[in-house]
Amino acid sequence: MGTTIVALRIVDGIAAVAHVGDSRAYLLRGGTLRPLTEDHSLVAEQMRRGLITPEQAEFSSWQNVLLRALGAADEIEVDTGEVACSDGDVFLLATDGVSKSVPNQEIERILKGAASMSSACTQLVAAANNAGGDDNATCLLIRVAAEGGAATAGSLSEGPI
Repeated sequence: MGTTIVALRIVDGIAAVAHVGDSRAYLLRGGTLRPLTEDHSLVAEQMRRGLITPEQAEFSSWQNVLLRALGAADEIEVDTGEVACSDGDVFLLATDGVSKSVPNQEIERILKGAASMSSACTQLVAAANNAGGDDNATCLLIRVAAEGGAATAGSLSEGPI
């Protein structure tokens, strides 16, 4: 058995991201959502190698096969990266219950239109549940504020664990 993890640490205007598995980190900057992580799954690896198309991946029976997971081995390779923060950036950390159920365009629309970080989390989990909700849907949002401003955050988790 193993589990996935995605983590974010912001220090001195630099966001450091670390992850293992298929939980994901995203950045919404200037109204555009971009992923900061790549899944460590069999299907994601098949797509990276050009063996299957994104359409085939969507219906693959191998979607939940992880190539890396915490607890699956004594040692595990962790992917890391950094990005300089800008005022207004929004970071989303999400389990695969959200990222596999809610298309990136819908995630972007929700993040741009929500009245608060808490509301955006509620909407993302609801969208995941409306799409089938067959996996734990957890998300954490962090908005970067200019120095001296108050950062805002929201989180929500729902569904089977």
